[in-house]
Amino acid sequence: MSRNLSMLSLGGLVMMILCCGPAQAQLQIGSAYWQQDILATSGGFYQPVYEWTESFAGLESFTERGDTAGTIHIFVTNQSSRPVAPQVTSVKPVGGEELLDTLELVWWRCLPAELPPGQIGQVSVRLRSPQEEDLVVTVTAEGSPPQTVPISVMPLPVRLQTVAWSQQGQEVFLVAQATVPDPPAIRRVWLDGEDVTSRCQLLAPDFFAGVSPIVLRLTSPLQRSSIHTYLLEDAQGRQVGWTLRTLDGDVPLGIYEVKFRYLQKSSDACRLQPGDLDTLTRLGFNSLGLFHTALKDRSLLDKFATYGMRAFYYTNVEPFIPAPEVRGHPALYCYALHDEPDCSDWGAKDADGELLPVGKRIGHNAPEMIRRYVLCRQADPLTPAAIVVDLTLGPANYYVYGQIADLLLPDNYALTHGWQLSRIFETTRYSWWAAGPRPVQFIMQVNYEDRPGEMKF
Repeated sequence: MSRNLSMLSLGGLVMMILCCGPAQAQLQIGSAYWQQDILATSGGFYQPVYEWTESFAGLESFTERGDTAGTIHIFVTNQSSRPVAPQVTSVKPVGGEELLDTLELVWWRCLPAELPPGQIGQVSVRLRSPQEEDLVVTVTAEGSPPQTVPISVMPLPVRLQTVAWSQQGQEVFLVAQATVPDPPAIRRVWLDGEDVTSRCQLLAPDFFAGVSPIVLRLTSPLQRSSIHTYLLEDAQGRQVGWTLRTLDGDVPLGIYEVKFRYLQKSSDACRLQPGDLDTLTRLGFNSLGLFHTALKDRSLLDKFATYGMRAFYYTNVEPFIPAPEVRGHPALYCYALHDEPDCSDWGAKDADGELLPVGKRIGHNAPEMIRRYVLCRQADPLTPAAIVVDLTLGPANYYVYGQIADLLLPDNYALTHGWQLSRIFETTRYSWWAAGPRPVQFIMQVNYEDRPGEMKF
């Protein structure tokens, strides 16, 4: 009897093993590649060379190498019936040492941080230095076995540089950029894993002047701040793309508060004077930066809306999330996660309190920016987020911070520092290369030292 029971138990165990089988992968790995930084042109085509930087002491050795770093991109699909949060658990060169917990790895993230069932997301890993050896990245999620992803560090001949949306969300404009003189043609376009080439107008699939513009017409409009993955496939079957939040096409022409600053220490009320918004709209402004404040006054945003204006809302004070009273307000243009995190990086220290080597400082605050991005999106899924960067440790700062939020806002201080105005063009161009296809909206700043207050526009 006991023998029969033992056999029955053993049979049940065998049946369980047969039914359950090995652990099934919850994440399907798609396109994966290395995208090298690009900051200069030669003969109309990109060359990976840093052309200039700010003249901080000790910084020359960081940039005189004449080389660039890059970012790993891996597209993953959640094949399970529940949300999963992809995690990067290992990054190392083939046959080399682990980079994950070293200063060589600046940050990693998945967008979105939690993947709904059936959705595609993008895992990105930002490295600090050029990579001579191919890489292996391990990605996993709860309930899914680790998956190793091989990454070739051979630069791809095409990159997706521009994505823009019509204000109604019914059209998407994409531009592929060639990085070599004779790139392979663009043959297919994918949106969230669906082949949408038949709905696209490929204006120059074989490239013209180094670009291949594409117009995608949708059967139903994309909602503002919804997350979608765009992939372009070339004639050789390689895919490049980005996962992005949908923006509404507005182009802000704004000014920081100047005399509208939040001066009351015991109150969050803004001292807008009668006629101020009339003055701003008459001057052609359509936005106002609410700087270093924890705004809790929805009526102020209501007033903005009546004037057709929108607000840049800074969330760089505790608890780093917008107040419930203002979340989702149509007059909010974006949340600014931090004012110049690259400037804060200049004082980055190690665990012993010693300043890090200059070349290891940029990106010290980047993981915190990713955390704040996730917090803001969880609190308010309708409003995009931005990061304002200084000129510190440039041009690497644009790559480190330009790929984190939905918008990059680079400060330009040409007049303040006595530089030529062409510096504004240079910083904006490099920011666009680094952050693209995320939009870049530059800030020209003028400080009048002999006058009270600060003026930015």
